[in-house]
This record gives sequence, structure tokens and C-alpha cells, in this order.
Amino acid sequence: MRILSIRFKNLNSLAGEWEIDLTAPPYRVDGIFAITGPTGAGKSTILDALCLALYGRTPRLKTISAINNEILSKHQTECFAEVIFEVEKQGDRRRYRAYWVQHRARKSAEGALQQPRREISDADTGKVLEKNITDVAEFVEEQTGMDFDRFTRSMLLAQGEFTTFLKATPAERAPILEQITGTEIYSEISMKVHERRSLEQGKLDTLRAACEGIRVLSLEETQEYSNNLAQKREERDTLTADITVLRNKIEWMNRMRTLEGQLEETEGKLRSIRQEATAFQPDRFRLERANQTLPLHGGYEVLKTLRAQQREDSNQLEGYRSALTELEEKVREAEREMEERQGAYERARGDKEQGMRLIVGVRALDLRIAESDRRINDLDREARRLNVMIQQLTSARAQKAKESEACSKEGERLDLWFSEHRGDEPLAEHFSAIRQSVEGYKALAASIDPLRERLRQTKARRETAEQRHKNLNERWQDLVGRLNQAQKAESDQATLLQAKLGGRTLEEMRSQLDRLKTRKNWLERLIDPLRRMISGAERIAEIVSLLIGLDQENEDCEEALGRFVKSKERAEQVSEALKRLIERIRRAHDLESERKKLEDNVPCPLCGALEHPYARENIPTPDPEESELENVNGEIRELTKKIDALRIKIAQNDAKKAHLLAERAEKQTALETDAGTRDELCGHLGIEPRKDLLENLAVVNGTLESEAPILEGLSSEISALESVGKLLEEQRRVVQRLKDDVRKAENELNAAVQEESLNKQAYEQAEETYAEKERVYGETRQRLLESLIPYGISEVSPENADTVLEALDSKRRLWNENKRRKETLTTNQARIDTEIENLTITIQTREAEIVEKRAVLERETEAREDLRSSRRELFQDRNTDTEEKRLSDALDSSERALNASRETLSQRLSDRQSMRELKEKSDRSVRERAAEIGNRESNFQTDLISAGFSDEVDFLNACLEEPQRLELSLRDSELRTRESHLQEALRALEQDLHTEKERRLSEEPYETLLSQSTQYEERRQSLQEEIG
Repeated sequence: MRILSIRFKNLNSLAGEWEIDLTAPPYRVDGIFAITGPTGAGKSTILDALCLALYGRTPRLKTISAINNEILSKHQTECFAEVIFEVEKQGDRRRYRAYWVQHRARKSAEGALQQPRREISDADTGKVLEKNITDVAEFVEEQTGMDFDRFTRSMLLAQGEFTTFLKATPAERAPILEQITGTEIYSEISMKVHERRSLEQGKLDTLRAACEGIRVLSLEETQEYSNNLAQKREERDTLTADITVLRNKIEWMNRMRTLEGQLEETEGKLRSIRQEATAFQPDRFRLERANQTLPLHGGYEVLKTLRAQQREDSNQLEGYRSALTELEEKVREAEREMEERQGAYERARGDKEQGMRLIVGVRALDLRIAESDRRINDLDREARRLNVMIQQLTSARAQKAKESEACSKEGERLDLWFSEHRGDEPLAEHFSAIRQSVEGYKALAASIDPLRERLRQTKARRETAEQRHKNLNERWQDLVGRLNQAQKAESDQATLLQAKLGGRTLEEMRSQLDRLKTRKNWLERLIDPLRRMISGAERIAEIVSLLIGLDQENEDCEEALGRFVKSKERAEQVSEALKRLIERIRRAHDLESERKKLEDNVPCPLCGALEHPYARENIPTPDPEESELENVNGEIRELTKKIDALRIKIAQNDAKKAHLLAERAEKQTALETDAGTRDELCGHLGIEPRKDLLENLAVVNGTLESEAPILEGLSSEISALESVGKLLEEQRRVVQRLKDDVRKAENELNAAVQEESLNKQAYEQAEETYAEKERVYGETRQRLLESLIPYGISEVSPENADTVLEALDSKRRLWNENKRRKETLTTNQARIDTEIENLTITIQTREAEIVEKRAVLERETEAREDLRSSRRELFQDRNTDTEEKRLSDALDSSERALNASRETLSQRLSDRQSMRELKEKSDRSVRERAAEIGNRESNFQTDLISAGFSDEVDFLNACLEEPQRLELSLRDSELRTRESHLQEALRALEQDLHTEKERRLSEEPYETLLSQSTQYEERRQSLQEEIG
């Protein structure tokens, strides 16, 4: 980006409009310039204007808005900043104009600040590209590639930050530069890296210290330890297999004992259930008889509903009959009331018609009286208006007489002034020509001083150019001498380098060094894969052994898990049966209040039984069943724990297997990868890979040690030669720089010669122009004096020319002004005399109109009094509207009362008709339902006999309440279910017991097996600790 021009107005101390054209020759020739001046002169303001136009803010003022603007000059109403800049992209140069402006409301110094506006336009075509503040900012950033922060850090350094930087010590400048350029993050990164390096270095030192205390085993020791480890692992696996066999035998014996106990318990429970079924036989008979009534319940419920509805409708029919009698009496009362209110309405209507005829006549008189009042008021107002008008006209006539007298006196005074100043009259015609002469005279005088100054400046530039030509010539000769010396030094240094190379090239030596470094790198890279392959092969062998042990352990766990699951399912079936039995016993406990009333040999009111085994102290306790349930639940819990433990063990073993398989696959993949890396590196190095990895590793270490001295010597020799080469390159750069300086000095010398010639020609032209201007100036002054002498002016100069013009213009304006005033006075005098005559005629006309109006007013007043006397005789002082409203209200009241009586009669007639219809409908419904009830009673009796019941009473005695029937049904079903489940459980236990006996896993005593298992487990644990 390149700034071409800056233009601004009313910013800080620089009030008014300012412009800096950076394309002018003084700025373009040298390419660098400085802005200097005392404090407060406005140097920073120029940079503020640049930032305002481009970004809408400055380094000193972060925000400028309608609330805050500290950059606007005091007592000014607006300010703006404009910058024209050029950008180049892919060889295409474009010029843009950035503009920022803010003003106060109504362009007043007291007005409120308005929001700033910005725009960006094409500087060549004037087309506006963006107006929105955000869009302008984005456009500037896109074209220049810099936002405000990057611009103020890379192209414009704020005043305060640069001062701080200049006064800082070398140690203090680094953080200031970081703040200016925004690179603080790199210091933070550096500190973090240093802290991390210190931490990791400490860890590395600790690891190195730990490694120094570790002794590496020899091959013989490693082989001996491996053999011992294999023997102990084999012994541990044998013990694991023996322990598994012993555990299976112990578990088999435990299962045999458990099954025998469960079989005995189940047989006892089955006998108890059968006893309960025999005791329940009477209740079962009652349940069967109650179930026989179920098909008849629907018809009986319908019959009950019809009977209840018949009773309700009969009662309702009696109510309808009583209500109908009352409604007949109310209808007769309503008819009498309506006849009375009809007579009152007729009388009120006659009174209103008679009163309205009188009111119409009175209202006609009121209208005539009101019209008379209006005419009298109009006549009175008109008479008063004419009196006021006559007074105003008389006053105006007196005022006009005074104005006429004043005009006469002013005319006499102006006539006297004209006679005294008759000599100034020609100025009105000749003043324009005199003014043009004075302006020409002043212009010539003003043009002489710049020409004189230009002559002095061209002379000074000519002398400067001559001196610069001389200085540049001396500098060119000095540079040529220094170039010759540098070329000689370059030749000496090249000869020295060729001698040290001895016929070789530095590139050949570097290539040889690179080959040696590459070979060393390959050897070092080969060591790590070899070491990883050695450790990986050992770990894979160990993982295979562990997997075999886990597979065997999982098979044993799966077999035991299947047995435990079957045992748990059988125990859960027994538990459910026991829970149902205990629940029935607890229900018997809940009927404690009823049981207390039972007596032996007295029938039970519910079931009719003579024996009451649950009565009083004979209530059986559920303790045996609960104890049995607790034992079964305990067994279930133990089985659940064992199942969970086995499943957890299997899951753990599966997880270990998955982990070991993944590790083995990972190790195998790593082993193959390292083998490929080894083969590749050995191919590069020309080494034959060996099956013995330890031997292969020893060969690589030996090769590294033998080639290290060769690499170090060659590296030192190349470093020495590179130092000589660097000195030679530096000398060549000095020679090239001196050549460039000589070529630049020659160009500057040629430019100075041309500049000297141009300045000499400019001086001669300026001298000739100055002499011509002096001659024309003298002739113009002489002609001006000749035109001013008639008006009393004998001397004029550029300094007093404006004063002479002002004096002549003052005389001319005064003559013209008095002339216009004289003409105006004459016109006004004639106009005033005409107006006085017109006012006199108007006054006489208005006085005659007043006399006529007063005679008409007296006649109208007498006629109004006659009309008022006639109204008082007819209607006195009453108001017609009030009287009409009274008559209308009386008629409306009578009409409303009559309508209300009619509505009451109509409503009562409607109620009587509705009641008659309801009575007839209810009477018809009662008769029809009586016939239906007779039919249903006959059909129900037939159904009772078919079902085995003698009559309705016998049917009702056999019915049971639904909760009671359901309880008996539930009890019957529960007894049958429990007996079935126990029989099934008994068969399953006998089958399991038979199966277990056929297995015959061991003949040894149970205690002997436990002792052997404990000993084997302790030995295996000891071996596992030794293996690790």
C-alpha cells in the first residue's frame, strides 16, 4: 500500500482545511521526509487523520462516536479526514479514496454530535464502493491486507510507544518491541519450553541414575533363569489341574447332600398339602353352588332395575298431578291482572293525545319569539360595530394628517443637502471603472514580490546544484579506489582456498560426509528394532503359556456354572410354592375377629363347617413354612453368589485372554515390523541378517565403533574449509556492494550535471520576467492617479488603495440613498392625502347607517313583547319538552305493565301445557313397565327351576358376595397348584439325585478331599509368587 495524499479539516490544533500531496516532486525525489515542529503544532494530528480516514479511529483515541469526540477542534461544527492510497495486486494498480466525517446537529457549535460516517470510493472514477462502516473497514483490510493493529505496528508507530522505545535500555527494549508488534506469545512459549525442558531433564537424570545401578545379565545367566522359570510354570500348571479335579469332587459331594435333604423336605410338604385339601372340601361345595348362580345374575339384575324404576316413576306421576292443579289456578290469576292493566293503558294514551295538541301550538310561539330575539341581537351588535368603526376611522384620519406634515419637513431637508453635495453626482457612473483600475494596480503590485522571491530561490538552487556536482564527483573517485583494493583481496582469498582443497571440491567432501552420517544413522536406527525383537520374542512365549491356563480354568467354571443354574431354578420353584402357602396362612390370621366368635360343633356362618381348626388358640403357626422358605431362600442366595462369582471369574478370564491376545497380536505385529525394518536397514548397510539376534546386535555395535573416528576427522576438515569459503564469499559481497555504490554514484553524478543546467536556465528566465513586471507597474499607477484627482485624491499606493476605494464608495452610496429617499417621500405625500379624503367620506356613510339601525331595533322589540304575552296565557312558564316527556313516560309505563302481564299469562299457559304432557307420558310409561315386569318375573322363575333352585329365596341364599366367592376360588386353585408343583419338584429331585449317584466321582471321605485341596492351593500360590 502507498499513501498518495492526505486531506483533513478541523482536527485537534489544526483548525481549517489542510492537504498534503505526497506525489509532489519534493516528496518523490528523495523518497524520505520528516514532519517537524514544536509541541502542539499538529505533527501527530496528520497521523491521526491518516488513521481516521482508513480505520475510523486513532492510536490515541480508540473510539470516536456521537457521545465522545476529543479530536474535533474547539468551537467547530464539523471535521473530516480523507486519504487517497494505491495498492498493487498481481501487477494491477488501483487507487482508492477513504473518507471519514462527523458534524454537529444543524451545523451549530452547540448542536449535539452526530454519528460518524465513512465511505470508500474509486479515486479515478469517483464511484462509491462501500458506505456502511463495517463494510468500509472490511474493504480496507481486504485491499491493504492489514487491520488497524497490524497497520499501527508495521507502518505507523504511535508517538507514546516510540518515545518509550527510544528511552529504554537494551534489556528493556525487548518487551516494548513485543508489545508494539504483538509477539508477547513467543516469550511465553519460550518460558514454557524452558520449564518443560528442565522438568524432562530431571526425569531423564533420575532414569539414568536408576539404570546405572542395574547389572545386565550374561547369556548363561539369562538361559539358567529361563529354564528355572519354565520348570516352575510347568509345576504350577500341573497343580492347577489337580486343584480343579479336587474341587469338582468336593462340589459333587456337596450337591449329593443338598439333593437328599431337598427330597425329604419336599415329601413332607406334599403330605401337608393333601391334608389341607381334605379340610377344604365343605368350602369347595359352597363354591360350586355359588358358581351355579352366575348365569342367572344378569337376568335378576335387570328385574331388580325394572322394579326400582317402576317405584320411582309411580311417585313422579303423583307429583305431576299435584303440580297441574296449582298451574290452573295461576293461569286464572294472570288473566284477571291483564284486564286491569289494559284499562290503565287506554286512559294514559288519551291524556297524551290531548296534551300534544296544546304543546304543538306553544312550540310555534316559541319559535317566533326565538327568531325575534335573534334579529334584535343582530341589530344591536351591528350598531355597536358601526360605532367602533367610526372611532377607528377618526383616529386613523388624525394619524395620516401627522404623517403628511412629517413628509413635508423631510423633503425640505433633502433639497438643502443636494444643493451642498452636487459634485459627488458623477461617482454613480464612474465608480466601477475606478474600482477596476485599483484592482489591476494591486494585482501588479502583489505579483512583483513573488517574482523577486522566485529570482532569489532560483539563484540559490543554481549554487546548490553546482556544489552538489562537485561533492558527487569526489565521492565517485573515492569509491573507484576502494573497489580496486577489494577486488585484489578477493583474488588472494580464492587462491588460498584452492590450495587447501588440493584438487578436490568441497561438494565432493560434503557428499562423502553425508554418506558416512547416513550409514551411522542407519546403524543407530538398527539397534532399537533388534532390542525390541529380543524382548518381544520372550514375551510372546510367556503369553502362550498364560492363555493355555486360562482356557482350562474357563472350561471348569462353565461346567460348574451350568449345575448351579439348574439347582437355583429348582429352588426358586419351591420358594414360590412356599410363599403362596404362607400367604394363605396369613389371610387366616387377618380374620381374627370372626374366628373369636366360632365354637366347636356350632356351624360356621360362612361355610357351615362344625370343626374350626383355626379358631382361637388352634390357629396353626406358619413358622415351619417360613423356616423352610428361609432355608430355600438362603440356598438361592448361596447359589446366586456362586453363579455370580463364576460369571465374574469367567468374565475376568475372558478379559485377561482378550488382553493377552491383543498383546500377543501387538507383539507379533511389532516383531514383524521390526524384522522388516531390520532387513531394510541391513540391506542399506550391506550386512547379512542373522537368526541369532544377540549376535546381530553385537555386529552392529562393532561397526559403529570402527567408523566413528573416520566420520569425526572428515567433519573437522570440512568445517575448516567452510570457514575459508565463508571469508571468500564475504569478500565477494563487499566487491559487489562497492560495484553497486560506484554505479549509483555515476548515476547521481549525471543527474547532478543535468540539474545544474536546468537551474541555470530557470534563473535567467526569472530575471527577465521580473524586469518586465516592473515596467508595467509604473504605467498602471500613473493612469490611476489621473482618474482620482477630480475627487480630491492626489496620492495612491498598494497599501492605501483599498482605503481610497472605500471613501469613494461611501460618497456614491450616500448620494444614491438620499436620491431614493426623496423619491419615496414624494410618493408617500400624495398617497397620504388621498387616504385622508377617503376616510372622511367613510365616516359620514357609517353615521347614517347607525340612525337607520336604531329605528328598526325599536319596532322589533315591541313585536317580541306581544308574542311572550300570548304564550303565558296558553302554557304559563312550563317547558314543552319536559311536559311531553312526562306524558310519554306515563304511556310507556302503562304499556310495559300491560306487556309484562301478557308475558306472564303466556308463560303460565305454556307451563300448564307442558305439565299435562309430562303427566300423560309418565302414566303411559308406568302402564307399559308393569306389563314388562310381569313377563320377566315369569321367565326368571322358569330359569330358577331349570338351574335347580326352588324359588327366588333359594337362589338368594345360594349366592355369595363376589370377594368371598373369589377368595374361595383362589384358595381352591392355590391348593391344586401347590400340590402339582410339589409333585413336579419331587420328580425332578429324584431324577437329579439318580444322575449324581451315577457319576461316582470319588470314594474318598469329604474331609480328605478338603485337606488335599488346601495343600495344593498353598503350593501353587508359593510358585506364583516365585514366578512373579
